[in-house]
Amino acid sequence: MSEEVRRLGPEDATASQRLGWEAFGVPSGDPEPPEAEQPGWRGWGVFREGRLVAQAADREYDAWFGGRVLPLAGVADVTVAAEARGAGVLGPLLRAMLEGARDRGAVVSTLFPTAPRIYRRAGYETVATMRWVDVPSSALSALPPAPVVELRRAGAEDVERLRALYAGWASGLDGPLTRTGVSFPATDAELVGATTGTTLASDAAGNPLGYASWVRGSGKVGEPDLLVRDLVAVRGDAYAALLRMLGSFASVAATVRLRTTGDDLLRLMIPTADWTPRHENLYMLKVLDVEAAFTGARCAPGLALRSGFTVTDDVLGTVDGSYAVVAEGGSVRCFRAPAVDDRTLDPRALALLVTGAAPCRDLRTLGLLTGGDPGQDADWDALVAGRVRGVLDYF
Repeated sequence: MSEEVRRLGPEDATASQRLGWEAFGVPSGDPEPPEAEQPGWRGWGVFREGRLVAQAADREYDAWFGGRVLPLAGVADVTVAAEARGAGVLGPLLRAMLEGARDRGAVVSTLFPTAPRIYRRAGYETVATMRWVDVPSSALSALPPAPVVELRRAGAEDVERLRALYAGWASGLDGPLTRTGVSFPATDAELVGATTGTTLASDAAGNPLGYASWVRGSGKVGEPDLLVRDLVAVRGDAYAALLRMLGSFASVAATVRLRTTGDDLLRLMIPTADWTPRHENLYMLKVLDVEAAFTGARCAPGLALRSGFTVTDDVLGTVDGSYAVVAEGGSVRCFRAPAVDDRTLDPRALALLVTGAAPCRDLRTLGLLTGGDPGQDADWDALVAGRVRGVLDYF
């Protein structure tokens, strides 16, 4: 049986659309014609005897990690035809797509999995979550007023302020997309028009402190009364003022649904134990370029680490090998070098280590880290100490 893995082109649009229906459902009524390839979207497919049997897309993003921005390959639209499931088509598809992503400069790849086990075989591991939670609006309305915070409705003229607030929040985490570049083409007017309202919090001098983007529900059974897509702020009183504003809908919206990073500051602001998770999306990461994933990341200024490790058994042969890591002066460098000991990382351990998502002790327990001096594990943990992971954009 002949098999080909290649980039999808315009001539494959109809076959790609129909294959997507198998995974995501057939639209009601007359289906829309297949769309042309979107900016920042690179579709890949597996063809058997000329028929498309599997597909996935590499979405071009940038994201914050370790205090700097890294090029990222977001994996989306993964679909395998019913007759080809279990036949080994996903492995070659992911390898080809990830090699292409690395060739274009992507340092890491991330995805929201429906079946994590499948992607672990390719070296992905869970490093963060995106969680929707329900909070009673009455609890938010009970928050005390923040008299030094002023609230007003944001317009298109405020978008740069909103972008700066988001960037300030995102730059302190590992994982958030920058929301800039080819995959975010929306105009300022489209951004503020995408929700029912965006409320901007400022101090008395007009300096922006935070914002909330929210959507009023339709009132249909099962839908949230008030959905909050973004709520970020640089001060606690700004968070409180925005939450209190959302609570003002209590007479018509009993529940506020918040999109959070899972371990969000918002929970510390809620004056009640009523915090009900409704849906959680795991966020998995794979390292495509080991040197770039470490180099330039911030670390504690007083940390001095000179060590190394070896990566083995990655689906991308370009990742395997031995590396040296040097941390000094508050920054990290990584480069290929002969192994200094037998500290060995599985590709999944590499994803967890580079983001600080799990300590070396847990990596050893899982069998993802072997060899090396366990006494040096604390230094490796200190390399990524204080890193907080999160993401707010689903793709």
